Amino acid sequence: MPQTVEKTSFRKLFAGNIQFVIPFFQRGYAWKQEQWKQLFDDINDEIIDELIDKKDYKEYEHFFSSIVVMAKNSNEIGLQKFDIIDGQQRITTVYIILSVIQKLLLERSQEQNDIVYTDILSRYLKNELNFGEEDDYKKLKVFSAKGDRLATYKMLFNSDPQSPYVMIDNQFLNHKTQVDALHDWLFRANKYKLSNKTTEELILLSNIILDCLKVVWIPLERDSNNAQAIFESLNARGTPLDASELLCNYIFRGLSSKAEYEIENLHNRYWLFTKNKVESFDDYLMHLYSIGQSKNIGKGRKIYTFFKKSRPTISEEDSITHLEEIKYMAKYYELIKKPTLQEGIDKQVIALLVNIKMTSMDATTPFLMELIKEYTEQKISLEKTVAILQEVESMLVRIKITERSTVKVGQLFSSLYSKMKDVDDYLTFMHARFNEFDYYVSDNEFGNAFIERPLYAKSNTNFTRMILIELDKKKQVFGQLPDYNTLNTIEHICPQNGRDKTGWTEYLEDDAFNEELPRYIHTIGNLLLLSRPANSSASNNPFEEKVLNYPNLTYLDKDVKKVYDNDIQWNIESIKDRSSRLTDIALNIWSWSNE
Repeated sequence: MPQTVEKTSFRKLFAGNIQFVIPFFQRGYAWKQEQWKQLFDDINDEIIDELIDKKDYKEYEHFFSSIVVMAKNSNEIGLQKFDIIDGQQRITTVYIILSVIQKLLLERSQEQNDIVYTDILSRYLKNELNFGEEDDYKKLKVFSAKGDRLATYKMLFNSDPQSPYVMIDNQFLNHKTQVDALHDWLFRANKYKLSNKTTEELILLSNIILDCLKVVWIPLERDSNNAQAIFESLNARGTPLDASELLCNYIFRGLSSKAEYEIENLHNRYWLFTKNKVESFDDYLMHLYSIGQSKNIGKGRKIYTFFKKSRPTISEEDSITHLEEIKYMAKYYELIKKPTLQEGIDKQVIALLVNIKMTSMDATTPFLMELIKEYTEQKISLEKTVAILQEVESMLVRIKITERSTVKVGQLFSSLYSKMKDVDDYLTFMHARFNEFDYYVSDNEFGNAFIERPLYAKSNTNFTRMILIELDKKKQVFGQLPDYNTLNTIEHICPQNGRDKTGWTEYLEDDAFNEELPRYIHTIGNLLLLSRPANSSASNNPFEEKVLNYPNLTYLDKDVKKVYDNDIQWNIESIKDRSSRLTDIALNIWSWSNE
């Protein structure tokens, strides 16, 4: 390849035995249908539609931006290697499209001319030198260890590679990649479905891609440039990097002196393992690095900015320490996001974590991660852990019911545990901090809001169900609890709508026209739990019919039946009375430890 900046074609880029390596600080292949379609639109509009004689296709071109590379040391004689600093999305896309064209041509190869062309095309897709049998991945001309190489190899060679990395790839990279997605799109898309094209059209398309898509080749000298920093700068003009990708760039910078196989091993064992395990990796990193801070560090690139600013230099030891921490703390994040019974975790702790999750207060996550870590490492007792979690749940329920602003929750919880963990009277300390942020809600305010404010909203049904379940549990006799998993819907006793058609307007009398009725319909006094079939059956039926058909499984529906048995009309007043009864229970459940 040339050593100076010049405009060139993919035919020249892929000629000979060459390998374009995607470095660890790069993202995996990320282009989607929008970018694929745009490329084909450009090829059609600027080249194919302009052709008068197909033999003259080389007279046309489409500028396809730049390819910035840095030469790599290669132990294989005859194999030239480059790190792709900028342009990996473009070069990977072209490589996959050509591979799919070759696959289709091979399936159709009947005549000698077709076979000859597929052999020619193969030279631009596969390295032909014998590099030994230790690693088939070296046959690929575009090579990525970020989740794409196994999918690329299987698609190109229609077989599994012999490589020391295959076991790792199968273990960590078993999800469907964007390489697979592009392959599928090329067979699925209507306008650009490659299998609909004739052999002649496929050959023309491959030649256009190889000769007419022009790029500016920009080689960098290895010793005089910082590849990661250049990549970060260049990428700002393209598809933005995720915070995790930027952070990967920065952390692995400290490992630049290690051999490539060592770096890849660390990447797979720590970074990639954790990224594949955690559902939302960027969110996890945000919460992890918010631990102990004065406030939540924020989402997106703020995560990377914070990390880089707080750690302006990073050594090899630092890099490994950060990778170990990222992997280790992920289990606590996952436990908080998906609380389930696990060995060593008390069921009461799990139950409290479930309820806290139902409040949708994600800003508590840094606090909870640190607390559960200390608990599982037996640095604090079960009794203390439960007491702290109960106080947190009470606070969150109270501020949601009273509709306090939650903008300072992150500021409160990011540093709360680090400030309180060595305090003897930790509950008093917590209350003082809650009060400082105006989150210490009195019984009087909480009780009034529980009676008067709507609890039900379609966007908040998990929280409402949690409240109803806890109220019901508290009043069940001898701990004989129903299966709340089957009681998965919220029933409005006085229906949300349809009153005119089912006799409710007449039944409610003057209350039917009370402007406050729509609000009281969504308060706690008008709600209970039913299974989906029972709720569907109850629908907008009259009060008497509903009550007689309630299944009598919960305290909540038994309480409504008492109203009916006492011949009390169901109206705004009876809703408020029931809300008041349930509020007494709520004040007992979500109490402050010192009241």
